[in-house]
Amino acid sequence: MLEPSLLQEGSVTDLIPALATLILGMLAISSGLAGYLVGRARTAERIALVGSGFLMVYPDILVSALGMVVAAAVVVIQVVRRRRDRSEELTAETA
Repeated sequence: MLEPSLLQEGSVTDLIPALATLILGMLAISSGLAGYLVGRARTAERIALVGSGFLMVYPDILVSALGMVVAAAVVVIQVVRRRRDRSEELTAETA
């Protein structure tokens, strides 16, 4: 265990960010393994999600922040793709 606050050794102010990044990291890893976050994840997105999850679990704020940036980039990519696909579907239906 790299983060003592997760074992309740330390203050609550140490525990909250450690627990938040741990939960987000586990969400990213599980989404990468499952292949779905906002929508179906492509192979590169899955790899990025798993990698960013491991970065978030590591108990260094800079490393965790890097993992959050990578995961956020994947979310933005998926949201943009989903909106583009929906607008293409609507245009195809009206034509």
